[in-house]
Amino acid sequence: MSRLPSRRSAATLATPVGRAVVVAGPAGVSWIGFDDPPDGVPVDPQALRPITDAVQRWFDDPSALDDVPLDAPVSRFAGEVRAALREVPAGSTTTYGQLARRLGRPGGSRAVGRALATNPVSLAVPCHRVVRSDGTPGGYAWGVDRKLALLTLEDRNTPPGDPT
Repeated sequence: MSRLPSRRSAATLATPVGRAVVVAGPAGVSWIGFDDPPDGVPVDPQALRPITDAVQRWFDDPSALDDVPLDAPVSRFAGEVRAALREVPAGSTTTYGQLARRLGRPGGSRAVGRALATNPVSLAVPCHRVVRSDGTPGGYAWGVDRKLALLTLEDRNTPPGDPT
């Protein structure tokens, strides 16, 4: 990432799945979501231009956020869940149970779900790639329709046979 803002700021941008909000400061991105900017955070689109540009590019290239520094403190377990989830290739899905087993916690699918429910940096940590064991989408903080749209976009933008 070439430039982070000198102070915590917010910006909004239009995306193929609705208006997104980004919040970042000197240490990195602390919020990527699809609702109103958090109260008390000054809106400064110019300060966040490199980050909002990366978010916009994500819709064509899900690796666009790979190098964006994140400043979203989490518990150790939630950090492990988020790191494992960032390894799930674009255009693919995993289940809560598969993610739990990958972390050495068989039977921990609910704990994985709780860790993902508090993910403040969607897209950068692609929690929309986690589905229920029966393949149905399950929940998503920004709505199931948006989750399905994100999965469709990723699938469409991932060349056949491309593992990423």
